[in-house]
Amino acid sequence: MNAEREEAGSSPHHVGRSDFETYQRELALVDEIIGLKAALAQEAVRNAPDRLELEELRTEYHALLRSSTWKLGRIVVLPLRIVRRIARRVG
Repeated sequence: MNAEREEAGSSPHHVGRSDFETYQRELALVDEIIGLKAALAQEAVRNAPDRLELEELRTEYHALLRSSTWKLGRIVVLPLRIVRRIARRVG
């Protein structure tokens, strides 16, 4: 049986080492994936306050656009905006 393996160009030690190296490489890749998942989770936790603040700012912005003060201001300034648009087209 050993003669057949040597004729085929492989020895039992070579096959075992190759399997072991493959196993080590797989373990290293799994470890790297776990590390990347942990880093991603840390970034998600670190960015969570930013997302909350952004959502609060969006809420404030939409409340501002719905306010009567904003709407009244847009109406008061409307003639100036119209004059400015005409001036851009002409000049």
